[in-house]
Amino acid sequence: MKGDFSRQTFRPARRYSAVLQQQGRVALDADFNEHSEIELHRLRTLARDVIGPCGGPKGAAGFKISLDRSGRQLLIGAGRYYVDGLLVENEADCAFDRQPDLPSAGAALEQAVGTSARHLVYLDVWERIITALDDPDLLEPALGGADTSLRLKVVWQVRLAPLKQARRLGCGAHPAIDRRASLEVRTQPGGYSGLENRLYRIEIHSVDDAGGARLKWSRDNASLAMLVDRIGGNALKVAGGAADALARVRASDCLELTDDAVELDGGIGQLAQVATVEPTEGSITLAAAVAALGEDETGVDPSLHPKVRRWDAVTEMTPTGEAIDWVALEDGIEVRFGAGDLQPGDYWLFPARPSESGERAAGGVDWPHSQPQPARRIEHRCCPLAVVELGRRPKDRRVVEDRRRFFAPLAGA
Repeated sequence: MKGDFSRQTFRPARRYSAVLQQQGRVALDADFNEHSEIELHRLRTLARDVIGPCGGPKGAAGFKISLDRSGRQLLIGAGRYYVDGLLVENEADCAFDRQPDLPSAGAALEQAVGTSARHLVYLDVWERIITALDDPDLLEPALGGADTSLRLKVVWQVRLAPLKQARRLGCGAHPAIDRRASLEVRTQPGGYSGLENRLYRIEIHSVDDAGGARLKWSRDNASLAMLVDRIGGNALKVAGGAADALARVRASDCLELTDDAVELDGGIGQLAQVATVEPTEGSITLAAAVAALGEDETGVDPSLHPKVRRWDAVTEMTPTGEAIDWVALEDGIEVRFGAGDLQPGDYWLFPARPSESGERAAGGVDWPHSQPQPARRIEHRCCPLAVVELGRRPKDRRVVEDRRRFFAPLAGA
């Protein structure tokens, strides 16, 4: 999760059941966030144990797949469903190509229509961090529009896939074995020599066919982002009110350009190095041109919240055998990747703390693990909804099977 956090402390194996505040102590974001994660872990584990992998309540189950009377439009029914313990809600019936969080749904439906193969309609569920850049209502007017907390949103996307791919998706079958790569962190003999408390984020941006990877990293969990008003070649203009954030951007930083369409479709943003910054004018000149995200003269679509996110550096990693050798970050910190699959979006977090004396003496990184740690990533949970035939003519389209599962309320008759 990208956010301005001090650290993330939740570990299921510790079996903590609550966070208890003490009087006169400092209030930390990490404690509050760990309490939230403890509660989410408990509730979702309970729902998974009681309901199973997926299911909907009888009489209120959502995501029924049907065709309209003309046979031209695929419809998604309103209601609730549970996927791997997560509550998923569809507030109103909607057309497949008008679902709220899948901009590419129309293109996917158009591609599937007219094929002879049956298609699995499945529900893909994951969680997305929402900031005030995505939802201005998170700003507090009573504090002059202060940016306070973030939100975690359950995103649901109804997708299509040829029925033969169901096993690879893990929908109603066993998913592929997850061999995600691992990371080790260490400091050189002198320890961490930085003077600031930092939460480092190591993230894989892209992976090539030879197994090498493009690595981006941030000292502040990639929490610095700004809305974009205009793109033109190698010039960016950020939205008004971002002067303070822009003042933290330096030449040689890397910016990642993205918007809702890119993020909701699981894509990766465009990376470009900063050449010059003019905070008072809200402008950035990049070392290379970037592609526009919108079709009008501004090069962006404001409704899709175009934004740039700052990264401190980007590093090209070359594979060495089954593992990638130690890579130096800065201030005595080194990382090494173990054997396994790297995917764009894989990430690791670790705090770095200077020595208590404040001098450039041996500080440390909070890496209490004796073994390399597997990558974190956005966890997609999916379950089957229906099997459909989508012939080219409306009369050749039909819902073959409803594959939803249902459960009765415990207090039901």
